[in-house]
Amino acid sequence: MRFLVLDDNPDDRLVAIRLLSHEFPDAQADEVFDKAGFEQALARDGYDAVVTDYMMRWTDGIQVLQLIKRHWPDCPVVLFTGSGNEEVAVEAMKSGADDYVVKSPQRMARLPLAVRHAIDRATAKRRLTQVETHLQRLTDALDVGVFRATAEGELLFCNPAFLRIIGQSTLAEARAGSIKALLSPPGQADKVRDTESGQTMAKREMEVRRPDGSRVWARVSERVGEEDRRTVVDGLVEDISERKALEEGLRARTEELQEADRRKDEFLAMLAHELRNPLAPILNAATIVRYKTAPLSDATVQEACVIIERQVMTLSRLVDDLLDVSRVSQGKITLHPEIIDLGRAVTQAVEMVRPLVESRRQALVVQLPPAPVQVRADLTRLTQVFANLLNNAAKFTPQGGQLGITATREGAEVVVRITDTGMGIDAALLPRIFDLFTQGDVSLDRAQGGLGVGLTLVKRLVEMHGGAVMAESAGPGRGSAFTVRLPASNGEAAGHDSESRAVVEGAKGLRVLVVDDNQDSAETVSLLLEMLGHEVERAYDGPSALAMARGFRPTVVFLDLGLPGMDGYEVARQLRRESWGKEIRLVALSGYGRDEDRERSRAAGCDLHLTKPPNFEVVRQLLDELGHARVGRPA
Repeated sequence: MRFLVLDDNPDDRLVAIRLLSHEFPDAQADEVFDKAGFEQALARDGYDAVVTDYMMRWTDGIQVLQLIKRHWPDCPVVLFTGSGNEEVAVEAMKSGADDYVVKSPQRMARLPLAVRHAIDRATAKRRLTQVETHLQRLTDALDVGVFRATAEGELLFCNPAFLRIIGQSTLAEARAGSIKALLSPPGQADKVRDTESGQTMAKREMEVRRPDGSRVWARVSERVGEEDRRTVVDGLVEDISERKALEEGLRARTEELQEADRRKDEFLAMLAHELRNPLAPILNAATIVRYKTAPLSDATVQEACVIIERQVMTLSRLVDDLLDVSRVSQGKITLHPEIIDLGRAVTQAVEMVRPLVESRRQALVVQLPPAPVQVRADLTRLTQVFANLLNNAAKFTPQGGQLGITATREGAEVVVRITDTGMGIDAALLPRIFDLFTQGDVSLDRAQGGLGVGLTLVKRLVEMHGGAVMAESAGPGRGSAFTVRLPASNGEAAGHDSESRAVVEGAKGLRVLVVDDNQDSAETVSLLLEMLGHEVERAYDGPSALAMARGFRPTVVFLDLGLPGMDGYEVARQLRRESWGKEIRLVALSGYGRDEDRERSRAAGCDLHLTKPPNFEVVRQLLDELGHARVGRPA
């Protein structure tokens, strides 16, 4: 221990040093008896304690106290004097003295104990200061706000995080207002009992309005206690805005998923409905032909056949729409754009929907520009867009209603507008009318039909052409309008053959092998081919197909791809390995119709890929062309 002893009386200094040595065996004391010595001592690093006389020739104890506290604020000082009284003691204590000992035989023995207590108090104070500093740094580093306030809302203490959360810069700014809004009103917070302290914590979540008008969500935890005979509130404030935003996003996403699930269920119900609708007349027409109780006229049979054909094509379009939406969504549809006359796509679309329009006795007004208007587009897909929109207009317009399609050029765009006088669109439905599976009327009659995929397909195909589509309606019962805008082109329209080809007289006598594990499908295709005069054999699995082909040596093979025993791809590959198989016309006839399915069948050796159900005219034309080519060969 190092001590500084100030006294101009050498005997008193000696007494003080001896007393200190008894209490502190390792004591080292520096003696000061004049001003020069005191100044030298002040230049040193400091002491564990200072013992000073009150009255000296060159100064007094009060001045010594002030200088020592200025140089070593935490150094304990004990006055050791023979000229003291209560007034001196009070003044000394006010100036920073830690204790006061009188130089008398009865009292001077208390000096070591007084110094010991002063050192202990200084040490405790220093440790307390260190703890407080550590706690201050800790609270300053927290992201959670910490505060202490009175029950009336007067802020006593807070950390920077608290100021940041409530939108204030300084403690003074925060104190200028009241934080009473943060304190829990009675009965409006969850009470949680702290098992360690036995005290009750009040917790709640609330929205805090900042001075700049912004708002944050905060979780406030408070504990009420008593200190210095007043109620104080210690609390924590946590910014939970991000969590609240995540919760809100999760809630919204949950609602979206629930809505999507509901729409999926509706879609599946509508899909079943839409599939049964055409199946019913198909079955009825087939029953009429099969179970006739009286001779049927050719007209009746022809009408039944037309019904079956029309309803099968309806089923085929439903499947095609579903597959197209899937392909577009996955980016698997490739456009084949060319410069075309817009009127050509409109005319083809009108012809596609004319049977539906006529069956509903609707008037369709078509207005095309007097001069050709060119666009760069995939003719097939653009025709599909207009046909879907016209088909929708016809379905959702009562019998006898009016439809219209107009095509014009407006500046750098071509505009096609499809209008109807039908049931209209509710304002709440308009923003999501192009969403997948969106349905308007979901009443039980469902007379209009539809899966809710057509408009989604329209929108995506139009966007793939660099255009946009918009829906308008004045409301239920007031009709609707769909407007398609596409970039105009100034190029020359690509030449094309006549829309209709002359029907070639059917060539007879081809050998055709039909391979399909669905025996009904194989039988019906075979019957159609036999009606055209071709020689037909059937096989119902892969190995049987190969065996049949080796003996039958077909000219054409209609090959299903999903076969038992050996799939159609492998059958095609093995046929192509045969010397006689290289000349066979291989036609994939399958329910798989994706682009990758077509590419896979081509790679396996197929010349053509048709999806089920096949268009009979396409099949007949294919066989006729092949038959005439064979007839034209030199003998």
